[in-house]
Amino acid sequence: MKYENTQQLVLDNLNTVVLMLGTNLEITYLNPAAENLLAASTQRLLGLNATQLFVDPEDKYNSFTAALKESRSYTERKARLLMPDHSKVTVDYSLTPLNLSVEAGLLLEMQPMDRTIRIDKEEALISAHDTSRNLVRGLAHEIKNPLGGIRGASQLLAQ
Repeated sequence: MKYENTQQLVLDNLNTVVLMLGTNLEITYLNPAAENLLAASTQRLLGLNATQLFVDPEDKYNSFTAALKESRSYTERKARLLMPDHSKVTVDYSLTPLNLSVEAGLLLEMQPMDRTIRIDKEEALISAHDTSRNLVRGLAHEIKNPLGGIRGASQLLAQ
């Protein structure tokens, strides 16, 4: 297998969303994970300004252009993507400057976080439920103990 084919195979099978952006922040490449997350085909996304994928494109434009001009990496957590059906998806993303032989660009990597956030919320809910259950058990024990003592004292008085 040729090296170029191996690279393409690796990119095509990543779960991480990978986009290459040109100097005008236009999408010049995307892998199948990007098509899947963004619910759109390569043909529809190629040439699109990548900042338009986000809920707040103006803020992203400033961050993306700064990363490109200053040739520095940039990472943002819990950014919101605006999907074609107008739903929103939470992602973590990283920008890495690319200095290609032809022109500069950016590598944009995204990880969907909605599933992770949902799991974290469920774990917090389960933990809160366990804490509440233990508190109720402790209270029940404390209520039962004095009642047992009162019952014993009343039996002694009855004799």
